[in-house]
This record gives sequence, C-alpha cells and structure tokens, in this order.
Amino acid sequence: MSATQTPPSVVRFTSSNFSMRVLAAAIILLFFYYAAGVVITLLLSILLAYFLDPAVEFLEKWRVPRTVGAMIMVLILIAVDTHRGLRFELAEVQRRIAASCGGGGGQDQRYRSAGFSGNAGAGRLFSSSGTRG
Repeated sequence: MSATQTPPSVVRFTSSNFSMRVLAAAIILLFFYYAAGVVITLLLSILLAYFLDPAVEFLEKWRVPRTVGAMIMVLILIAVDTHRGLRFELAEVQRRIAASCGGGGGQDQRYRSAGFSGNAGAGRLFSSSGTRG
C-alpha cells in the first residue's frame, strides 16, 4: 500500500439499505401482530381507568380510600355488565321457548309477525317427512 491510501475504518451497507428497512418493518409488524392481545388489553385498561376516575374521585370526597373506591367502581361495572348480559340472554331463551311451544299468551302475535309460526318447529321434530301431520 502506498502512504497516501488508508484502509476504510467504517463499513457501510449501502446496497442493502432497502432490504434492511423491509426487514425492520417486517419485524415491527410481527411484533404488533403477536402483541396485539397485550396492547389491546393495556389500551382498554387505560381507557377504563380514565372513565372511572371521576367516580373514584367522588368516592374520595366521602373519605373512601382510592384503591377501595376503584375496586367498588369496577365491581359495579361488572355487575351492570353481567345484569345486561343475563337480561338479554334470558329474553332470548324466553323467546325461543315461546316460539317452540306455540304459547306466549299476548306475545304470540308478535312472534308470528317476526316470522315464527308457533308450533311449526315441534311438528317438524315428530314427523319423518318434515311436514306437519
């Protein structure tokens, strides 16, 4: 080597710069794909804390400790959600029973207008050809 030329001290990958960006983007997307459950859970918990904070502060004015107030608010939220779910589930079970039995009292006309024909389901169960008779 001559005295004027020095070896390069830093090696740069200029030809594969695009490849490295694509690889980095793929790794980031895979991370978000596999971490979606955790990220969604964290975001929902932050949102829940944000919305329940005024109620917890209201309980703090009554000298309820913040942790106890937060627990009370979460339990109330769970109770309301469970009540809503059970109410809709019980209404669906009631509707199915009334539609399959042909009964329902005053609600019979409402089921018929919704497309349920009373005892038609039970008739199909007991006949081999699928028609009532």
